[in-house]
Amino acid sequence: MPHELNEKQKTPMLHKNISFLLKRADNAMLFQDYPLVLLSCASIFEAIAKLQTKRKNISYCSLMSFWDSFVEQTTLPVFIIAFFKKVYKMRNNEALAAHGNLYESTFKKKDATILLTLTKTIISLI
Repeated sequence: MPHELNEKQKTPMLHKNISFLLKRADNAMLFQDYPLVLLSCASIFEAIAKLQTKRKNISYCSLMSFWDSFVEQTTLPVFIIAFFKKVYKMRNNEALAAHGNLYESTFKKKDATILLTLTKTIISLI
């Protein structure tokens, strides 16, 4: 679960890393760094997967290294699970989003806007 209960307000609080990544994605939109939005959203999905998977030392694992455990243990709908994987793979292939690709990024403002909106919606629903 990406949320924990805020004792003073009795309202859900985001995990601190997810909050940080959301702020990073929002700032990336302001600076028109759309591949960074992709990287940040993919990292959010990976953090959510780690929070939903009961496995020792998962913090240092990549998403695909514990993917089967995540799929078995999560209560997320199948289409959201598939979306997490698609975004993770896109992040791994997109210029300026992960592995130092030397080509120009094809991830544009419209893509980043949609992805960030969907990411925020997913977070609000779990």
